[in-house]
Amino acid sequence: MNKTETIIYWMNTECFNEASNFEKGLNQLNEERHTITLALNQREDQNLSLAAGLLLDLAVEASGFKADVLHDHENKPYVLNHPELFISCTHCHPYAAAIISKQPVGIDIESQRINFSDIEKHYYSDEEKNYLQSFSNNNDRQKARTDLWCRKECLIKFDRLHDLKALSGLRPPLGYRFISQFIAGYSFEILIPDTSYSIQEVTIHDFKF
Repeated sequence: MNKTETIIYWMNTECFNEASNFEKGLNQLNEERHTITLALNQREDQNLSLAAGLLLDLAVEASGFKADVLHDHENKPYVLNHPELFISCTHCHPYAAAIISKQPVGIDIESQRINFSDIEKHYYSDEEKNYLQSFSNNNDRQKARTDLWCRKECLIKFDRLHDLKALSGLRPPLGYRFISQFIAGYSFEILIPDTSYSIQEVTIHDFKF
């Protein structure tokens, strides 16, 4: 893996509604992710967990490594025996995504149908609130509001800080940038180093079942 490269994969998980695809995918998971996935009560949530696990594994493999992805005491994924690799994942029905890099990164997907008005009151800075007021169209303001929340989630995954007002969705850390991937009706924000990256939508055919 090139030190400057960041790899991002994302997919629509509805392909796992088909029982044969779900079972094939489940058989590819390591024991920990397998247990996590089947412990979920709703099939929709199982599909998201399954996809996140497969995308993380795909990202590790694409980076030239062969290692399990496990979870620490904060439920944050990591690559076993490879502390030099940084990974993260996210999901919001029906989408899931994963990222890998040799520098800390963050990724988040949220539906733009969620009402973030109360969250804005409590967790957005004055600068962010003023930015949102610059949008005269309610739909545009709602998209921007959701984008900012996604960016805050990215920053939490980036450094595990939880002072949400101090995490600026308008100002990425030095040497980093936010990029956006378009999905209609969703905000999909990614925090990556100021280096090369690739992003790819994955389908069921990209997995080696």
